[in-house]
Amino acid sequence: MNNDKPIIAVIAGITLAATGSTALAAPTQIRVVWDHDPAHEAIVAFSEGSGGSPYLLWGDSTDENGWENTAYQKNYTFDGSLRSYFVRLTNLQPGSNYYFRACDSKGCGDRFWFTTASDNPEDLTFIAGGDSRSNPTARRQGNRLVSKVRPQFVLFGGDLTDDNRASEVDEWLDNWTETYSNDVIDGVDYKRVYPLVPTVGNHEDNDQTFICKVFGVDANKDGSCSLDDTYFAFTIGGGQARFYTLNTEFRNSGYEAEWREQMDWLKADLASDGSSVTWRMTQYHKPMFPRTTSKPSKYDKMYEWAQPFYAYKMNLSFESDSHLVKYTWPVIPDNGGYAQASAGTLYVGEGSWGAPTRSADRYANWIIDQDSFAQLKIVQFSGDEVLVRTARFSGEGDVTALSKAQRDADPLALPSGLNLWKPQSVGEVMTLTRSGDGLTQVKGGGDDPGPGDPGDGDATTLGATQDVTVGSNGFHNNGDEVYADGSDGGQELRALLSWDLSAIPADSSVDSVELALQVVNSSSGEYGVYAGSTSWSEKGADWNASQTGAKVGSVTPSSKGGVSIRLNEEGRRLVEGWINGQETNNGLIIASMGTSDGVDFVSREGGQAAKLIVAHQSGGDPSGRGSKSLSSDQDVSVGSQGRRRNTSRLEADGSDGGQELRVLMHWNLGDLPAQAKVTSVKVEFSIVDPSSGSYSLYPAKGDWNEGAAQWSDAETSGGKVATFTPSNNGSLSVNLGAAGIELVRSWLSGAPNNGLVLSSDGTSNGVDIESRESSRAPKLIVEYEL
Repeated sequence: MNNDKPIIAVIAGITLAATGSTALAAPTQIRVVWDHDPAHEAIVAFSEGSGGSPYLLWGDSTDENGWENTAYQKNYTFDGSLRSYFVRLTNLQPGSNYYFRACDSKGCGDRFWFTTASDNPEDLTFIAGGDSRSNPTARRQGNRLVSKVRPQFVLFGGDLTDDNRASEVDEWLDNWTETYSNDVIDGVDYKRVYPLVPTVGNHEDNDQTFICKVFGVDANKDGSCSLDDTYFAFTIGGGQARFYTLNTEFRNSGYEAEWREQMDWLKADLASDGSSVTWRMTQYHKPMFPRTTSKPSKYDKMYEWAQPFYAYKMNLSFESDSHLVKYTWPVIPDNGGYAQASAGTLYVGEGSWGAPTRSADRYANWIIDQDSFAQLKIVQFSGDEVLVRTARFSGEGDVTALSKAQRDADPLALPSGLNLWKPQSVGEVMTLTRSGDGLTQVKGGGDDPGPGDPGDGDATTLGATQDVTVGSNGFHNNGDEVYADGSDGGQELRALLSWDLSAIPADSSVDSVELALQVVNSSSGEYGVYAGSTSWSEKGADWNASQTGAKVGSVTPSSKGGVSIRLNEEGRRLVEGWINGQETNNGLIIASMGTSDGVDFVSREGGQAAKLIVAHQSGGDPSGRGSKSLSSDQDVSVGSQGRRRNTSRLEADGSDGGQELRVLMHWNLGDLPAQAKVTSVKVEFSIVDPSSGSYSLYPAKGDWNEGAAQWSDAETSGGKVATFTPSNNGSLSVNLGAAGIELVRSWLSGAPNNGLVLSSDGTSNGVDIESRESSRAPKLIVEYEL
């Protein structure tokens, strides 16, 4: 029995070597690395098997008879035990497929293939991420997403493992094999391997030269493994983009000379090779301004890059280290920090490819959105634009992998089932363009236009210019957070928010409005968003300023982070009225809808003001639809015994002191297009004294004037156009239905426009509404098609 074991092992070894099957003896952990000229070069790296004299069989077709045999050129042992071999392939053809097997004296391993970068601009997909440290489960989810997305290459921003030990890196390389995609080419099994671009992180600080000992990086091609190999750059697409990999560990004491050398190299390269490309992108580990309070608020050495980034037009920076998610707006360096700009450098990040996530709890007004979950970035060059998505690792098992044929047919194809982050303001797809001087701009909106989205129009994002919390017992707070609560210490709290909309053209029609908040204390309760009913100032606001108008949205802020609330149709009309001057801009109010589970969100003083995202069309809606909110130009109350009232309140009652009261209202339709085909008509009242009784609206019979109106002017003509019960204070919208549509159409066609009469249906429980003499005139809201 003891004699049989070595015989079986020998026979098995002979068989595997003879057939060229995947043998345990063959080199393993295949990786392809880019560091210099990816259109013409690639490093093939592999870990040693049990045989000697490793070599590579490779060629530009699947015909192995024509493959070259290239011996390894370098080998390094990392941390005393992890030995890797490296073959740098040169003189490759751009945009071409190459096929290979890693072999040694005991046999050859699996068949692999990769694609070189093109030397012409083209659409393509790549992945960026970092920080896979200590959670192999999440790490492997991200790796499998790589396999399913089939990117052209992967940027990895450092911190592969926790302690940078051989055993950990060995496990990491085993896990990386899950990035391979399985293909059948010419009837033979191949694995596609995606070129990796590694970066040094702080968890590699004990041996930063792992980048050459494990991945074979030798960017300056001097044949040695040194700290000079920890930063480099290369160009793809014949000038389409240049990618910079930088080393943030040089920020530490003892690396002053290396930091200066890297900075000098960076500036020189940006000024030379970087100046001749369309896009400039960079990856490095430590962010300039981490988005978590568990890290320093700023890394000063990293910020030293901000000015050259701006001066030399760095477009997009991939940062890691903090284990969270963030997008910034385009920013420029400003007095030791960032200032949001229409064009600048945009920063995304920050790691979380398997490292424990941290709270995204540090805020700034130049942040689009931030959150905390395991993720990677999917980035695409699409024509003149760059598209950025963030894919969550959760739900990875539901993602259907792209096939080779699908990727070959469409370089921008994405697998179905991706769980994509939808940050406020930009949505699932953040689209980047370049300004005239080459800096980065964010194109309005992110997703493909759908109902209510901007389409060919504009999306303007506005930060709150005022925000404050007021309480029913006198509470007033204007600090770093704004609160809302149904009961907090015995009083209700409400949040007041307002925006300056002067940046939007006054003739704009509004397609949609979203309110974006950054929640720091979540709630399981529901909150309403309401129109403000009175003017207020941040410093002087009190409980009276929190009286609500129409409800324009609602939200249950059940988790921390960004939350976006799409305002309803009344909200859309309200904001459109603010813009064109037909509505008084009293801002919005967030109030509890019964819950005493309070919610807190960041204020403008806290660095991330509530945002109003307005999708609008300037100069009318080219889609052919429109809406006008018209305030009454005349309104008056008249009584059956001669009473006439033309004050801030309008009164209707079946019997008030022995006389019936009716309300006359008129609207000028001159702002409606002559060719408008009316599709909907509503009247909106602001109720200040409700009634449990029934009231109706009728066409007025004859012409009248509010300064001289009499009871005879309140006679009605024709049937009622709507009936309603004004049972609550606040905004009330009454749909006039088909009768109202027909009436307004007749007015537009030339029939006398005598307005409407509001009359009791018999109730003596009166109702009071605000008049045009107040700030809440009755409104006629007309929707139409052209």
